[in-house]
Amino acid sequence: MIQHFEKVSVFGDSVIALFLILGADLTFSGIHAVQEWKGNGAPIWQYLGAIAGVRIPDSIGFIAFTLALTLVLWGLAVVGIAGAFFDDPCVSAFALGALIGARVSDSFVSHVIPACAGFQPNPGLSSVPLYLAEASFLPIGFQKGLTACLPAARPCRRPIAACPRIEIHERC
Repeated sequence: MIQHFEKVSVFGDSVIALFLILGADLTFSGIHAVQEWKGNGAPIWQYLGAIAGVRIPDSIGFIAFTLALTLVLWGLAVVGIAGAFFDDPCVSAFALGALIGARVSDSFVSHVIPACAGFQPNPGLSSVPLYLAEASFLPIGFQKGLTACLPAARPCRRPIAACPRIEIHERC
């Protein structure tokens, strides 16, 4: 895990940084899940269902919104940050990108936009700053991992086939 962390983060081979970052991520997901399940206006599936005009049964809502989403977020963090199960920078980049996207979209779609539209109380709203802080930190701290699979930026010097005598080159 530490070799993977060194390849994808700016923190080198720091075991302390690995466990602090991973621990913070897992804790943020746990706090947010508990707030959405038991917080003011909870559970989240009833809150969102009321906005959409749909009734989601508690058993399905708990499994889908509390258990499944939390496990998926924890899995993305363990794979993206620690490289567990896959020691592949491209898999890590995918997991980190999915984690960042999940944090930002959950924050805005489930919390900020409904709150601004007047849907109160909003379960989980108070932990949105944690999600957004992490979503801002991950691209900086894991820039090496997020960019590891990008093709090298290089000019293409292959002439355009339609105009072989003109020195115009297409971009790759």
